[in-house]
Amino acid sequence: MRNILTAAVAAIAVAMVSATAPARAAAAAAPEQASPLADWAREGRDRAAVFGNGIRDAAQKAILLGGAVLYNHRHAIAGGALGCAAGAAVGASSAGAAAPPLSALGCAAGAAAGISLGRELDAP
Repeated sequence: MRNILTAAVAAIAVAMVSATAPARAAAAAAPEQASPLADWAREGRDRAAVFGNGIRDAAQKAILLGGAVLYNHRHAIAGGALGCAAGAAVGASSAGAAAPPLSALGCAAGAAAGISLGRELDAP
């Protein structure tokens, strides 16, 4: 079954490439006409490419920095999340009708305890 799917995908890819080949050849053979509108469009494409590259580079730096921060504080973050879940469950189970306020209070207390325990594990 897997071989059939692989062959089908390969056949579709070959069909798509061969279908667009004449159009690409005609576009490559036709010289681009010089006009102010074409120059303006080309400059716009170039500026957009430079802008897009700048955004991509900034996003990559932010992801790396965020990953480093997350890695350095991973135990505190996990402790806060697990503590919040446990505290909210305890607050909601013992509250009855007053579940939302006590659940929120339990989440805050559990998160604080989880963060303090996790921070000890993250300390160098």
